[in-house]
Amino acid sequence: MFKQFYEKAYAPFEKEILDMLAIEKEKYTSIFNANPEIFYKNYILDFSKKTKGIWNFKIDIHVSILYQIQFWVLNLHDYIKNRGIIILGARNDKYNNNLLIKDEVEKFLKVLADKRRVDIIKLLAEKICYGYEIANILKLTPATVNYHMTFIMDAGLITLERENNKVLYKLDKEKVKLLFRQAERIILKE
Repeated sequence: MFKQFYEKAYAPFEKEILDMLAIEKEKYTSIFNANPEIFYKNYILDFSKKTKGIWNFKIDIHVSILYQIQFWVLNLHDYIKNRGIIILGARNDKYNNNLLIKDEVEKFLKVLADKRRVDIIKLLAEKICYGYEIANILKLTPATVNYHMTFIMDAGLITLERENNKVLYKLDKEKVKLLFRQAERIILKE
């Protein structure tokens, strides 16, 4: 049965699959070599830590055609003394990126869930303002503005600029547009 599967289903695509896996392995290896700690944090859930301030673990990266696989560790042992084997899905980076995008969109929608935050965003779309100015224009207390700005900043929608002793809030319009497009794609699954 396995021989028939190989000959009829897999063999015609084997070269294409192996070429794609080689590209993905090269990509993951490059990410790992550039910064192993970031690699572990993004792809392997940071299960290994620095030892005495040094990251000196040894792993071999293998890539699976299974796309949504998070990671498999084939041999759990001391990765400092022995080389470990980690298997990642060929599209793991896209999977992790989709989780980050979904989290950003959820924060964005929470911002939009409150009329006062929407009013602040609309005001900042017109001009750069400082906190007391926002409070005066929208007839809110400075504490209320500060409370809502925390949500807006957490969603990454504004940047801060200092002018003398004032903190000016500037809306990142491109980020707002991007999050609207991403929300549409996630909600409508398009």
